[in-house]
Amino acid sequence: MSQVYTSSVPPTPGTPPPPPYSPPSVAPRSQVPFADFSKFDLQLWSTCGTAHHAYHTACRIGRFVLLGTSVGEVQALDTEQGALAPRPILWQTARQLVVLGTSQLLLVLPERTRKVRCYSLSAIMRLCYGVFGVPWTKELDDQYPLPPLAAWLASSSSSSSSSASISSMSAASTSFSTSSPPMQPIPYVPDASVKLATRNLNRKLLVWGGKAIPLQDYCYKLANTKDGLSLHTYQTSAYLFVATLHPNKIELWQCHVKSEDALMPPLLLPLKAFWIPAEAHTISFADDRATLKHIITVFTTGAAMITLRTSKVEAIPIDQQLVQLYQQTIRSHRNAKNAASTALPPSSGSLSMSATQQASMAPSVSSSAAASASIPPATTAASSVPASNASTPGSSDAAASSRRFHRPPQLASAFGSSAPSLPWTSLVQLPCYPDQLPGLTTKFTLPPSYNAVIQHTPYQPFDPVAIPSNVAPQLFLATFGKYSMVIDSTGALFSTQVYRWHETLVHVAFVQAGDQQWYMVGFGKTSVTLMHLLSAQSHRLMNELPVRFLGQHDATVFWSCQHDKLHQVYYLYLN
Repeated sequence: MSQVYTSSVPPTPGTPPPPPYSPPSVAPRSQVPFADFSKFDLQLWSTCGTAHHAYHTACRIGRFVLLGTSVGEVQALDTEQGALAPRPILWQTARQLVVLGTSQLLLVLPERTRKVRCYSLSAIMRLCYGVFGVPWTKELDDQYPLPPLAAWLASSSSSSSSSASISSMSAASTSFSTSSPPMQPIPYVPDASVKLATRNLNRKLLVWGGKAIPLQDYCYKLANTKDGLSLHTYQTSAYLFVATLHPNKIELWQCHVKSEDALMPPLLLPLKAFWIPAEAHTISFADDRATLKHIITVFTTGAAMITLRTSKVEAIPIDQQLVQLYQQTIRSHRNAKNAASTALPPSSGSLSMSATQQASMAPSVSSSAAASASIPPATTAASSVPASNASTPGSSDAAASSRRFHRPPQLASAFGSSAPSLPWTSLVQLPCYPDQLPGLTTKFTLPPSYNAVIQHTPYQPFDPVAIPSNVAPQLFLATFGKYSMVIDSTGALFSTQVYRWHETLVHVAFVQAGDQQWYMVGFGKTSVTLMHLLSAQSHRLMNELPVRFLGQHDATVFWSCQHDKLHQVYYLYLN
C-alpha cells in the first residue's frame, strides 16, 4: 500500500525519494451557511404606544430601558414590569443616549443649543429604581456606589474647562485624589425612594431618600459640544474614546476605562479637534484589528479617512470595478422588474386599501445573488477630503444609475475630473472577517503549506487561505443608496456580493447570532430589513411605515414605528 510523504522539511540530497504519489481524499469545500431567521424574535412594548410624543433614542442599563422623547423627557421602562408605562427620570431633550458601562457614565446629546451631558450611572440607576418603587438592595448599593454630591462635582469640574489641556486636567484630577481625603460613599439606606420636587422656574427634579439628594445634579458637561449632531464611541482595553460630530468639526475625547477610585467619575478629556469642510452624513471609528487608527467621514460625494495620530486625511477612492458591479446590479434588477411586470396577467380590478396595506406590510424573504464573475481588486491614489453636500438620488433604480451628482470644483481637483461619482451613504467597518463571501479575492492570502504542496498534483488548484483576523485587512461595508458592498481601506472590492436593501439605507446595525454568524439590521425611512451577512438572504420586518433606529444593546436592537399617529417601540432580540 502506497504512502504519502508528509515530512515537514524538504528532502535533502542523498535521501531516498518518497514513495509513489497517492492522491488524498479531497474534502468538500465549505459551503456558505444559510440564514436562520428563526433565531430572532420581534416584540412590541405596548405600554410605550402614545400619540403625544415621538421617540428619538433608547439604551439599556440593567433591567431598565431609557427612552429619549420629543417632549423634553428621558423616560425609564422597567422590563420586568411590562404592564407599567414608562416614567420620566430626567426633564430634558435627549436626541441620543449612550451608556459607557465600564466607565459608569451615561452620555446625553441634548438639543443643539446645549452641551453634551455626562451623568453618573449610579445616580441614574437610583432614579430608575426609585420611580418604579423597586427596593434598593445592599448588593445594588455596592455595585453602584454614590459619593457625596459636593465631592463628585469637585472631582469632575475640570472636564468642563474648555481651555485646559489633557495633561493639566490629568494632573488636576491626580492632585485632587492625592491631596483630598478619599471619598466615602453615601451610607446605604434600604428601600430608599425618590420624590418629585421643583426648583426655580418650576424646573422638575427627583430627590433621593430622606436627605433629599438631587440625583440629576450628578452631571458634568463637555466643553465645545454645542451644535452636536451625533455621538460615537470606541473602547480599547485601557481607554474609551468619544467623538462628537458637528456641522464643521469632529471633537474627540478620551478617558480611562476604569478610574482608580470607584467613587471618582472617569473624566472625558479633550484629545483632538478635526475640522471638516462640510457637514458629514456619518462618521465611524476604524481599527487595524489591534488598535484604533482612523475616523471615517462620509459625505454625499465621497468618503475620507482621518488618521488619529497624525491628523492626515486621505480620500477613499471608488474603484472602477466597484462602479461596474454597482451599475450591473442596477441593470439586472431593473430588467428583472420589467420582466416580472410583462409576465403578469392584466388586472381585473383594483385592490382594496386594506388588502394593499396587508400585501405591502407582509414580511418577505429574498436572496441577493452575487455577480457570476470574480472582480479582482484595484487600488488608486488617495486624495484630500471631499467638501460638498450633493443631493441624494431618487428612489427608482433607473434614476440612480443615470443621474449625475453635482460636484463643485474643489471636489473635482480632489478626486480627479474622471473619477466616478456614486451616492455615498455610509461606510462602516465590519465586526468580523467574512472569509466565506463569494468571489473572495486571493490578494490577501497566505502561501500553502509544504504538506499541501507535496500532496497536490500540479493540476490541482489550492483553495485560498484567509489571513488570521489579527493581521487581516480593514474591511468595510460601503453603502451607496440602497446597495452595499464590501471594500477595503483603499476602495478596492473585496467580494462580489451585493446587498440590496428595500430603500436607501439610513442606518445599519450588526448582530452576532453564533460563531461567525453575523446579521445586519438595515433601517430605511419606512422599512426595517434583517439580512444575513454571508448569504445576503433577507427578511423584511417592516415596510411602508415611518421607522427610526433608536439604539442597540449587545444583540438587541430598538426602533420606533409610527402607525395611525401612534408612536410605538419595537425590539429585535435573539431567542
